[in-house]
This record gives sequence, structure tokens and C-alpha cells, in this order.
Amino acid sequence: MRKFWLPITLLLVLIVAYGVRVHSLGAQSLWYDEGVAYGHSQRNLLDMIPLLQRNVHVPGYFWALAVWEDVAGASEFSLRYLSVMFSMISVAFTYALGKQLYGRIAGLAAAGFVALNTFSIFYAQEARMYAMLAAVAATSMWLFIGWTRAYQRQQGIFTYGIALALVNALGMYTHFSYALVMVAQGVMAALWILALLAGIIRLDNPYFRPTSRYIRSGLEPIYTISTTIRALLIYAILNFITIALFSPWIPFALRQTSSQPNISDIVPIEQMLRVLQGWFAFGLTFEDHFGGMGVALYFFLVFGCVLLPRHTRGQGWRMLLPIVWVLASSAIYLYLGLYERYLRFLLPTQIALALWLGRGVWVLASIQPRRRTRTRLLIPRFAAAFATVALWFTLAQGLPFLYGDLRYQRDDYRGLANAISNQVSAQDRVVLSAPGLNEVFNYYYRGAAPVVLIPTTANPTTETDAVIANSQLIQVVLYGEREQDPNGALEATLNVDAFPIDSRWWGDVRWVRFAAPRQMQSLGLLAVDFGQQIILQGAEISNKSLKQGSREPILL
Repeated sequence: MRKFWLPITLLLVLIVAYGVRVHSLGAQSLWYDEGVAYGHSQRNLLDMIPLLQRNVHVPGYFWALAVWEDVAGASEFSLRYLSVMFSMISVAFTYALGKQLYGRIAGLAAAGFVALNTFSIFYAQEARMYAMLAAVAATSMWLFIGWTRAYQRQQGIFTYGIALALVNALGMYTHFSYALVMVAQGVMAALWILALLAGIIRLDNPYFRPTSRYIRSGLEPIYTISTTIRALLIYAILNFITIALFSPWIPFALRQTSSQPNISDIVPIEQMLRVLQGWFAFGLTFEDHFGGMGVALYFFLVFGCVLLPRHTRGQGWRMLLPIVWVLASSAIYLYLGLYERYLRFLLPTQIALALWLGRGVWVLASIQPRRRTRTRLLIPRFAAAFATVALWFTLAQGLPFLYGDLRYQRDDYRGLANAISNQVSAQDRVVLSAPGLNEVFNYYYRGAAPVVLIPTTANPTTETDAVIANSQLIQVVLYGEREQDPNGALEATLNVDAFPIDSRWWGDVRWVRFAAPRQMQSLGLLAVDFGQQIILQGAEISNKSLKQGSREPILL
């Protein structure tokens, strides 16, 4: 029975990972970014590419979503289910990575740390590319380690190498932030090549195996240099293939990334480091539930940096892989000033920290006391198992906050569109302030009033005046005003040429209502005195019958 406990536990981890990702998957409304993804998925690839080249995205995920939607439909559940599948790939490859690097215990622990992390779960429940980004990153790292082992065995080098180059190209076509993964991978490749040069890592079945006789005769350096140069050339060729495959998009990538403003909020570095470790270790709900388990976190991180004396050559390189992945990605991210707004770019790094923690679990479980009695051998394993389950339990405590706390809920465009639909007529207009609003709002909107997008030209004032002239009630949905209408021409024109009724925030979206002016008859003379300062000379009110909640202008 003992040999089955690990596969049974792994199966339970995968079942739990799937369950927490599909739970309430379609409960929340699509929000702005998901609406953009849905809009792109409605286009064929030839129409999609020119649009993305003017934006800040690459087509990999959107093409995958378009294909998926043709099969599964366009409900909120269906659109997000693709991300669920990518996230499950992340969990599975986290186990495979841990097993490949350190053993099954490390892989199982790391898979659990990803499965229950609310950072991973949140983006598994979003119709965006970030779950795919993490899945491709985990697959790439698994292939990278497989390629290094294939080179050491001198078997399967071509298979692993071509697969690695193709997957890295897919990663670049998924999101520009995949470059952080490639940088971490490049650093580890450089360390691996240096280890080959130093003879720390050697080929298992080389064509020329050095012996003490060759070392005394001075031939050892010839062997290591030739082995190193060959490995360096192969790795350079693999990266050249990746760059060549991505080269059609490189000019657009350079323009997009250089022209896109960084609008993230500035956060003190010490606070940002706390947020990074909280999100990577416990998830985006970490402030609500991690309690005193930070001690266990650091406990495993320290053990993850310990080298065991009895293990094989190359142990140090394998130990460094998740550490370098975490540190390199985070350092570049902070250097670029990409603070809390863009933390989703680091979702693959959460896998790296899980592997680091998984190695800590494995090291603790592998400790052997000097006196090897059965009881003493079980103590480190029991401590590792207990601490791991405690961390898993702590991670699970963040789930109720993720599902039910308003701080982690997406903007309710479903409710907004329904509210507007229920109070407009064919004579009214709905005005949207950003192109992305068009997709997500019309996904839910069923009202009689036409929907107008402003601004669509360089002259939003003229567009707005045309809407005012042909409307009675104007419902304005404002999102991303700084990017879409930096001069505020839309709202300024409405405030001058129409009558503001009320304004309401709907999450991060502002809903403002205006009444268009009407031509009215001459004023009736009243001459009513409201004190020494105000005299009402005349007024006219329409004789139209009003219903509760309706609006009618009064001319004074």
C-alpha cells in the first residue's frame, strides 16, 4: 500500500486543483479585459493580427480562444474554461518539474502549492492569457531540463531542443512578459555550460571519457572545452530558432512596449517585496489568511538552499534553478517599475517559488540522523509532511475570500448593462468611452437605445454634439479616461451642452446620465421673489405626464 500513497495523493491534488478552479467559474460578469479577449475571438486570424499590431498584445492566446469558442461556445463559463485547462497544465508540469529536479516528494509538494494558491486560481478563472503564460513557462522549463539531461546522455538532444525552441516561440506569442522566463532560462543555461566546462557536470555516455591517465597527460581540458562549445552552439541555435519564429512580430513588439505608458502605482520597495512573496507563496488573498505561517514558508525556503552531501553531481545547479527563476524575474520586473498593476506578468514565477518550497520539503524529508533507527528516520518525514499539509491548509483558507469578498470581484458589467437596458428607450443613446467597452457591454446589453462609441476620431467634441442633438437621455459609461480621452473632451462637452442628472461608480467604471436640451415655448411670467437676491421671472414645464424615475427638463 505504501507505494500507492504518492500517486493517490497526486491524484487528489489534481482533483482539488480542478475543483477550486471550476467552482463559481461563470458566476461573475466578464470584465473589461475579458471583453477585449472575447472581441478578438470573434475575428478570424487575418482580421485579428492587424488589430493586435496596433495594440499591446500578441495573437497566441486570442487565436486559441477563437478556436476554443468555436467548439465550446461563448458563455462566461466556456470562455474561462480554456484558462482552467491551461492552469491544470501548470499544476501537472509543476509536479513533473519537481520530480525531474529533486524527486516525487518535491514535485507533489510543489504541485499542491500551485493548486491551492489564489494567485494561480484567480487567473485560472479569467478569460485572459496569463494561465496560458504560466502553462507554457512550466512546459518550457521541463523541456529545458530534459534537454540538458539529453545532452548529458547524448540521446534525444534534437527532440528536446526543437520542442524547447517551439514552446519558447509560443510563449513569446502568448505575452511579452514571457521574456522574463527566457532570461531566467538563459542564466541557468549559462551556469550549466560553466558547470560542463569546469567538469562539475559530465556526459553520461560521451564519445570520449576522460580518465586519470588523460588528466595526468593534460587532455581533460580538451574534452571539457569541446563538450562546452558544442553545448553552447546547440543552445544558441535553439534560441535563434525561437527568435526567427518570433521575428515577424519583433518590430511591433519594440514599438508597442516602448510606447505603452507604465500607469502602475508607485509602491515602496519594501512593501512591494512583501506583496511579491505573499502572492507567490499564499496568493493574492494572503493578507487575509496566512497568519503566522510565514515562519513555515521561510523554514522551507532555507531548507531549499541546502545541499545534501550524498547526492550526485549537478545537485547545486538543480537547486539554483527555481531560485534564479524567482530572483531574475522579480528583479527585472522591479527594475522596469512594473508594480502591483502588472503582477499578473509574474504568474510563472509563482511556479518557481513552489518548486523552491518543494525542494525544501524534499530536503527536510531526506534528513537522516546519525543513529538510523526506524523511529528517528520517520521524524524528518513526519515533520515535512505535517508542515506541507499545514501550508496547504493555510492556502485553502484563502479560497472563501477569493470567491466571496468584494475586493476580489471583477467589475459587474452584467449588472451595469442590465440596469441601463431597463431604463432606456429608442430615443436615448448609450455612449461608451473606450473601444474595449464595446465588446463587454454589448455582450450583456439588450436595451432599445443605440450604443455609440466616443471617441472614434480626433474630434470627440463634434461626435458628442451629434449624439446630444439626436437623443433625449444619454447614458455614458466611462472607463480608462486617461488613455482614451486624456483631454476629457467627452464629459466636458456633455457638461456644457447637456444637463447632468447623476453619476455612479460601478466598480472601476463610472456611469453618468445626461438629459439632452429641448426646444421649449416662451417663458410664462411669474415674478416670484425668493428673497432679496433671487427673483424668478418666469418658468415653463412640459405638460407631459411623468412616471417615477423619469426626467424632464425645467426651463427657468
